[in-house]
Amino acid sequence: MKELMLAVLLLAFSSCTKEKLDPIQLNQPFTMSTGNKLCADDKSFCLVMDRIAADSRCPSTAMCIWQGVAEINFTLIKDGTAYPFSLYTTEWQQYYTDTTVAGYNFKLQTLTPYPDGLKPIAQKDYKAELIIRK
Repeated sequence: MKELMLAVLLLAFSSCTKEKLDPIQLNQPFTMSTGNKLCADDKSFCLVMDRIAADSRCPSTAMCIWQGVAEINFTLIKDGTAYPFSLYTTEWQQYYTDTTVAGYNFKLQTLTPYPDGLKPIAQKDYKAELIIRK
């Protein structure tokens, strides 16, 4: 009986820690975290938010002459092929908030949290909101 109770408790606690990841729907905003892999609702592709390669956005506690930029690395997986690409929080010169890869347009809406300049942001804490269009 103790083993059964222990198994039930372990199952209950492990299910509480898993994040439910909804499928991606085209033309609908969705949010993903660093390290997440989300797939389209029709399974035609998957998207991985690999990492934040750089985050030089001006902290909310500072006064800056340049807003700064964050670079987010993604990988699109379609038909067994990996397509790495980056999106940026700012449109300027070589920085773009959107790109088209393998027939899909990826548009970055927001990246949170915004730096406050007081403490570094851990990779696992970043969340990107995107919209994908075909």
